[in-house]
Amino acid sequence: MKKWLVPLAFALTLWSCSGGSNDTILNTDTDQLDRSAQVGGNFLDVATFPTDRLEFGGDRDELEALIDQTMVPIGDPTTSYVQLDDRILGIEINGEARAYPHNMFWWHEIANDIVGGVPIVVSYCPLTGTGMAFDARDSDGSRIILGVSGLLFNNNLVMYDQRDQETLY
Repeated sequence: MKKWLVPLAFALTLWSCSGGSNDTILNTDTDQLDRSAQVGGNFLDVATFPTDRLEFGGDRDELEALIDQTMVPIGDPTTSYVQLDDRILGIEINGEARAYPHNMFWWHEIANDIVGGVPIVVSYCPLTGTGMAFDARDSDGSRIILGVSGLLFNNNLVMYDQRDQETLY
């Protein structure tokens, strides 16, 4: 069994987000997703991204992104806010495992971390229930630190690069 670590700073989070039974799962036998690049589909071309569809969702950093939080073992008394049946976003890189409690993302939305020697960003959008993890190494090898921009695109969290304060993800 993996020994998950959870961020110590999340111990004050009291929100319950254990989820329900109404989750939607794609039936791959009958439903197919077209994942090829498309104009107006997945917006891979920065020059044609519809910036007019960005919406205000709150102030920048209103929900503060976490950066390199202290981790503690799941059985530690300070993690009593995490129950065994709570949802987590889990990741394992180079043999190091981390668990990011679903409920802490209601207050932070983004966790910048280093797992197994690799800088990562873990994000969760409470509006859409979308959780993702990203390799946070730029093409030049520098570390990307992302924050909450306060903008929404199709009701999804839009992140910004804290290095230049302008680049949106």
